[in-house]
Amino acid sequence: MVQFRRIFYPTRLFAPPLTAGNPQHCAAVTPAQRLLPDEPDTDNSESDFPEQGWRLFTEKDAQSPIQRSLYVHEQGISLLKEGERLLVTGKHDAVRASIPLHTLDQIVIYGNALVSTALLRYCHQRKLAVHFHSWHGEPAGSLDLPRGATELQANQFERLQNERWQHNFARAHVIAKIHNMLTLLQRYRRSKQLGELEQHARILLQMKDQAREARSLDQLRGCEGMATRAYFQLLRQQFPPEWGFAGRNRQPPRDVGNAVLSYGYGILYRMVWSFISRRGLSPWLGALHVPKAGFAALAADLMEEFRAPLVDSVILQLANSGVRPIELLEPGSETRLSVAGRKQIVAAIEARLRVPIQLPGAGRGDYQRLIAWQVRHYADVLLGRDVAYSGFHWR
Repeated sequence: MVQFRRIFYPTRLFAPPLTAGNPQHCAAVTPAQRLLPDEPDTDNSESDFPEQGWRLFTEKDAQSPIQRSLYVHEQGISLLKEGERLLVTGKHDAVRASIPLHTLDQIVIYGNALVSTALLRYCHQRKLAVHFHSWHGEPAGSLDLPRGATELQANQFERLQNERWQHNFARAHVIAKIHNMLTLLQRYRRSKQLGELEQHARILLQMKDQAREARSLDQLRGCEGMATRAYFQLLRQQFPPEWGFAGRNRQPPRDVGNAVLSYGYGILYRMVWSFISRRGLSPWLGALHVPKAGFAALAADLMEEFRAPLVDSVILQLANSGVRPIELLEPGSETRLSVAGRKQIVAAIEARLRVPIQLPGAGRGDYQRLIAWQVRHYADVLLGRDVAYSGFHWR
């Protein structure tokens, strides 16, 4: 049993975070290579944060995680409740770990594990989220309820019936996502193949401009789709050749790069979902993504602006820090992640979430608090406390 940030994690279920993972540590980019203009953008919608409407996620200990997660990767183990503790047992009922339940906010299970009725009932009563994924990482279901803010959910439903409001909300996500993709490319691009780099960069900038002028959700989705395709054409140049990354694909992923990206996006999706539920919002009611059964459209909307800073940057750092695909994959497989590989990805993303950053008007924070802040900002817009939603623009 290993103690880490006031939470007890079983050593075989959770790996300690990596110490390196900040793309800001990469070599500086010369002005001639910049994809974004050197001069600051004077458009108010392009500021890194809105000037008003930010509330710090209240917590006594500013250094502790505000969403504490247990990731279960091993197959065939059992999760039981004994008093106020979660017991992790393996074969022959041997106790592998004993974790105080009050130290957890969510349990994320990959593949097959036995979960006792007593534990599920406790999680339901205490609003401790339990998320289920397939072994490959695709979301498979959740036990997670909003915190009963009926007024907030009523406003959420009412606002999303207003096409103009829905359009403006979706546009903020698309513009922020494209901005953050360009920021990541600016930090990671290499000096070779500058012609192709600049060509695809112009597409992203063009789609960003067109998203501002888009008059329908379909046009916005088209801009987002074209920008994303151009982005991954540029991103593939940043992966070492042995990773075999030739562009984004999924269901199923055809190379280790896509397998790792999909796994990371699944972690981010569940994290945003939990913050949404904790705030009292309905995760099902989104704007940019079309609602469908079993799909948390609002979580998918809000996570868009965090894909590049929190997942893509981490995976690129892993790939370029000497981590070989064989270290992440099951023996003999080209796309199936091993338990050790999954632990390494989770640890790297968790470490990235704890990277200190400057929060507007509230001193230092981290990316977990920033996600919670964005969710609260959205709730304040619904309640009329903030005028309009502004996406996170990564510097």
